[in-house]
Amino acid sequence: MEEAEKALLLGAELSDHQYPLIFMNLGYVYKDMSRYDDAEKALQKAISLAPLSYDGNYGYVELLLYYLKEPLKAILIYKISLMLDI
Repeated sequence: MEEAEKALLLGAELSDHQYPLIFMNLGYVYKDMSRYDDAEKALQKAISLAPLSYDGNYGYVELLLYYLKEPLKAILIYKISLMLDI
């Protein structure tokens, strides 16, 4: 997993931090490494770059609900994503 993290961080740097899929995948890598705070930051970055992304919003809701144990925040993000019609 550390190799995936390094590759994604390099991709983010080379792309001037402008590709949401890099951060979405980085969030999933961090989640698999049990680095939930880092996963949250990466997924938030992905959503900030592509607010209408289903995958970014879904990944963030999943992280909040199952790993960070923040169901109210997860519901709020889910409702916001529904209003965005993603």
